[in-house]
Amino acid sequence: MSDPRLLEIGDEELSCLVSPTGATLHRVRHGAVEVLSAPYAVEPSRGHHGAVLAPWPNRVADAAYRFDGVQHRLPVNDHAFGHAIHGFVFDREWHVEAHGEHAVRLSTDLADEPGYPFEIHLEVAYRVEHGTLRCSATWENVGDTIAPFGIGFHPYLRLDGALETWTVHLPAGSVMDTDGSTKLPLDARPTAPEVDFVDPARIGARSFSRAYGELERDERGVATVQVASRTRRITITCSSAFRWVQLFTADLPEPGLRRAGLAVEPQTCPPNAFATGADLVRLAPRERGAGWWSLRPELAP
Repeated sequence: MSDPRLLEIGDEELSCLVSPTGATLHRVRHGAVEVLSAPYAVEPSRGHHGAVLAPWPNRVADAAYRFDGVQHRLPVNDHAFGHAIHGFVFDREWHVEAHGEHAVRLSTDLADEPGYPFEIHLEVAYRVEHGTLRCSATWENVGDTIAPFGIGFHPYLRLDGALETWTVHLPAGSVMDTDGSTKLPLDARPTAPEVDFVDPARIGARSFSRAYGELERDERGVATVQVASRTRRITITCSSAFRWVQLFTADLPEPGLRRAGLAVEPQTCPPNAFATGADLVRLAPRERGAGWWSLRPELAP
């Protein structure tokens, strides 16, 4: 909050703070109420609150993958388990392309990173309009070879009352649970209404980090997640580019952050996609891609 470089956008109804470090979404305030849980610093040990996750979201097993017959090794930054997590851009300085009262746009470039010998231009824009925060992302392969690519975002939603009392609704056809001993995804299984929030249900005492796929979409291809407390509801929507949503109950080691929010993470691919190829984008030279997600807080009806 004391960082003078933080970029504020919005109005009295909905306001946000964005940092050029990582293009990080630090704050969303609905009136006078904070609706994101954030420690104002993106650190792997603290849960990557508000981060942009590229060129892959979540983990790459053992920090190694094979792409088009070539083996690559990434830097290990999930030291407890030996994996690579959440890409390269969450802690680097992004260029502020434009900043106005209601919107900000930032960019960065990936160029021959360790274990990722590809060139990607990234832009992320946040805009507040009519009580909704919309985040748009574009990516372009500016190199000469096909590049593997994925992107995700990591907001932790915050509501009144204990997390155990919140209700979640995420209609989806498949889910990948996480192996607690390795933090890697298990094989996808069909969702079950009684345990997977296909129907609205309370979180309760459950602890989980799950990737949901085969998302139910409307006629525009838009998927919806709702998280609600007794007094407030937050709706996240995402475009068809985001094929997965990760839910994480913030079971973090730091007491002040533990179960203080629910991470609802739009992702173009599931965890470990660099190794498995599942929904991994194969971006041809000069090919562009784009996607968006939005966040809308409202008082409960």
